[in-house]
Amino acid sequence: MSSRLIFSTVFSENGVFFPILSANQSHPSIVWTGSLATTDAILYPFIVTVPLQVTRMYHYNGGTAAGNFQLGIYNEDLSLLVATAATAQSGTSVPQWVDVTDTTLQPGNYFMALAADNVSFTSTGSNNVVYASKMAGVFKATTSRPLPATITLATTNDQQARDFGFEAIKV
Repeated sequence: MSSRLIFSTVFSENGVFFPILSANQSHPSIVWTGSLATTDAILYPFIVTVPLQVTRMYHYNGGTAAGNFQLGIYNEDLSLLVATAATAQSGTSVPQWVDVTDTTLQPGNYFMALAADNVSFTSTGSNNVVYASKMAGVFKATTSRPLPATITLATTNDQQARDFGFEAIKV
């Protein structure tokens, strides 16, 4: 039986690389504010180096549960491959897992997307600087809730890095 692997925007292992964060940064509770509107999604690039089957996704909730979120994975052509349903935040300062249709990712470039429905929505993550996000290829997409079938990227001045990701098995 294959072991399950967890991939996160705050660390990387076993065939996936998220370039934005290091695991030793602090992870405070941060709100969906600043340059992000309630119709925006934030997208983090990642690279898959071995075939993986995504089985579920998570968002690490912040200190207050407020509103709904949706997670998804886009390919490098910006087409949605898999997404969660809109999910009400439940629990604080804990990862909240959501099942998805099992989806295989071949080696290549992808984007992990997070959309939220209100400015009080909180995540656990890292206070970041805008330049690090831009250098790592983090984007936002406007009018992206629910996550659309195809997405248009825009630059972001968002200064926080949120903790979300997925669980997968090697195939």
